[in-house]
Amino acid sequence: MPAGLRVAMDRTDLAEVLGNLLENAARHAASTVRIVAGASPLIIMVEDDGPGIPDAQIGRVLERGGRLDEQGPGSGLGLAIVQDVLEAYGWRLQIGRSELGGARITIAPALAAVLTSRRAPAREPKEGRSILTAG
Repeated sequence: MPAGLRVAMDRTDLAEVLGNLLENAARHAASTVRIVAGASPLIIMVEDDGPGIPDAQIGRVLERGGRLDEQGPGSGLGLAIVQDVLEAYGWRLQIGRSELGGARITIAPALAAVLTSRRAPAREPKEGRSILTAG
């Protein structure tokens, strides 16, 4: 992560989002997973060199239980959970094709979330947890 990058999100929620994205990328990658984070604009991208997600199936993988490979491991909950958590904080998720050949998942705060993040997070941290600040 870039030095001084501030993410107004509950530490556990951020770990769940990043963990799900990385687990999916590692499961589907042939050999490479790349993580890119930028501070201006704030953006986090996880991409792999696996088979990718066909455009026609993007809606399906964002549904609870939606999977492309019904025989493989996983519950089909990961990206749906990621999307739900991000929406609670006013963030957005975008799925596309990576230059590596596989999927590219990009997460970033919506403009409203960026403007309000200086005042307070979109939802309060759970008891005993704090907002993660990397820097």
